[in-house]
Amino acid sequence: MIFIHTLVKWKCVRQEFDDAVEARCATTEEDKTKMLRCVKNSFNRQLLETLCKFEWNTTADDVTEERIVAEVDKTVNNVINDSIIAS
Repeated sequence: MIFIHTLVKWKCVRQEFDDAVEARCATTEEDKTKMLRCVKNSFNRQLLETLCKFEWNTTADDVTEERIVAEVDKTVNNVINDSIIAS
């Protein structure tokens, strides 16, 4: 799974973005839902298409935002757990 590093990096960057939007909206009272960038558009398209086809049994057009987040979380958490157990 060579894409693990990319998924971990995406998850960290996405969390930083979500946190920054939340902080800004708390200060300015802007609508957070209007400020957030959709998950699908923040993902590398080629990686998304590859993951959908070979790992998630779907297409990039059909995969939901929730599924992307859930699958990334599951993969990253499995790697973290495996690393902790192997240590």
